[in-house]
Amino acid sequence: MKKILLLTAEKDAAEREKLAEAARRILKDDGCFDMIRDSREVTYDRLKEYSSCVSLDEKWSREAGVESGAALISYVAGGGGLLAVHSGISLNEKYSLPHLTGAVKSGRNGKKLRVFRRHGSTDHVIMDGIDTFETESAPYSWGFESQMPGPRYFSPMTPMILKRSILFEYEHNKNSELAGWTCEYCLGRVVCIDAISDFEELKNEQIVKILRRSIEWVSEEREGLLI
Repeated sequence: MKKILLLTAEKDAAEREKLAEAARRILKDDGCFDMIRDSREVTYDRLKEYSSCVSLDEKWSREAGVESGAALISYVAGGGGLLAVHSGISLNEKYSLPHLTGAVKSGRNGKKLRVFRRHGSTDHVIMDGIDTFETESAPYSWGFESQMPGPRYFSPMTPMILKRSILFEYEHNKNSELAGWTCEYCLGRVVCIDAISDFEELKNEQIVKILRRSIEWVSEEREGLLI
């Protein structure tokens, strides 16, 4: 059975219960989870007890010290899994964490009913049988380094250690916007999903499938892992 750690800085008991209920819906009977209460709990020794981590908001990484950032990078590099959802992808704003999510944020789009479409070239198992789905959401604008103006977030070594694949996109102002992608960082795996801005959208079975499959993919046991 998979054991998942939820990364969040949410302190309100009612909101934490909503997050817990969302995790139960996604995992069903195929895993159990713990939830941190403080970013100082994110240590390498703690993380390596889990099949994968799920980053649910940006607050915990704002509060995190360099030790927590280093712990998460070491965990993923050694073969750990990370699923980052919506604002949880924003952990990439601290320290060297951009390497983990593989993209940088440039803005936010308003909340509305959006149609997400499978990226044309993907045959990833996460998207098996899913071509389109709809959610009421307010996704951020994301871009890979080569698409972004201004300072470079990634080192010249990035192409050697980071493999990225687009899962799905949506249309905004007649442009395709990135909304779901995977990264392979050293020995670890990362999935970023920005198709829900609150967990009320988990009534949509297709997004539940995508999140469940994402956890399965990043948690998959593989040879040669260091954790």
